[in-house]
Amino acid sequence: MADVVDVVVVGAGLAGLSAAWNLEQAGLTTLTVEASDEVGGHTRSRVVDGEVVELGAENFGPHHHHVRGLARQLGLTVRTSAFHGVAPVMWRTGGGARVSRVPGIRPSEAPAALRALRELKRMAGGVPPVAPWTAPRAAELDEQSWSSWLDRMHVHGHARGLLDSGFASFSTVPADRLSLLQVAWWVHRAGGILPTLRDGLSLQIAEGTQQLSIRLRERLRGQVVLGTPVNRVVQDGEKVAVHADPHQCWEARAAVVAVPVSKAGSLEFDPPLDPQQQALYGALRFGRATKLIAVSQEPVEVKHRVLIGGAPLPAAWLRGRRVATGFATGDSADLDVQVLFEDLADVFELKRPRLYTEAKRWAADPLSEGSYLAFAPGQLTAHGPHLKRPHGLVHFAGADRSSWHPDLEGAIENGYQVADALVRRLAKSAQPVI
Repeated sequence: MADVVDVVVVGAGLAGLSAAWNLEQAGLTTLTVEASDEVGGHTRSRVVDGEVVELGAENFGPHHHHVRGLARQLGLTVRTSAFHGVAPVMWRTGGGARVSRVPGIRPSEAPAALRALRELKRMAGGVPPVAPWTAPRAAELDEQSWSSWLDRMHVHGHARGLLDSGFASFSTVPADRLSLLQVAWWVHRAGGILPTLRDGLSLQIAEGTQQLSIRLRERLRGQVVLGTPVNRVVQDGEKVAVHADPHQCWEARAAVVAVPVSKAGSLEFDPPLDPQQQALYGALRFGRATKLIAVSQEPVEVKHRVLIGGAPLPAAWLRGRRVATGFATGDSADLDVQVLFEDLADVFELKRPRLYTEAKRWAADPLSEGSYLAFAPGQLTAHGPHLKRPHGLVHFAGADRSSWHPDLEGAIENGYQVADALVRRLAKSAQPVI
């Protein structure tokens, strides 16, 4: 057993490392344990022939101040992505393909679509970004799916395809499995519909998003133990013992569990989680996504830099001039990767032979079991209030538990918040009793 530290952090993704770094800045000692053989969680950056490719989380926006601030502190370069500016887009939202700066919505579809967007903006204004389940109409909104609400608003055709594909791609679940309350929450938190769907994707890290986690690890004083899955967390009111096979254990005054919600429920807690926490881990599921990368030997010579809508790929974009990225979600994520790569090649007119191709099926990743946490109708009000609640000396962190769910911004924000709460808690417990 190692020496006792102040806090053991379980999970070396962006939330866990942000928490550990903030704890150390406050003078506490940390030790971080990670199941994977690399840090970064849902980020996965590689360099191929001088090009950075991203198999995981990639883009963020100008309103994501924690990401931008951390990148600056770590000496990383923030630059614009394919979603920035006015480059033409290939729209496949109503059958066929159209390359233009604006989607081709038929005049007959526009009135219903505009009414829906105005109503969505009005609804979103009443949703608190930190606790959306406390909104006055939370139960009413949460019982509806994004798809059923669009039906009720009579949105059809190209406009329906655009709104369906936009939010369904963002959540990685079909529109009929996405809570209307979650959509309203996103829109309010981002500051509008356009910032949610486009502006929030307009920036990227030139060196690769995973460098945020890699450079955080390099700056930590505490040990980061890789390739070691934690399976049990035991506490007695004074200390926490974090167990991993084979026969490894670390003791601390407190612990942070910063693993995806899909995996936190598989840990054994002693004493057990309360019934409400157990229920949320049994009910909540991640969406499905497959990310594809194709690196061309020659620059891609097409006018558009982004694809929105259609099948089998509902979204794709260029990173620079040689890297094409495809993003398949929901049922499309389970298709044969050759089918997905053929669509990606058609969209950007990629020539053969291609230098490099790789696909990452996040639903098949044993350490995440999916892409993003998506709330089905009824789940946000039922389980949202219990996501952040500590379990004794154990606090939970992650983008899943943040007000910027499911963004990179949320992972950093929540990591900082959990660290601040533990700094206050441990300082109070260390005060002498007079």
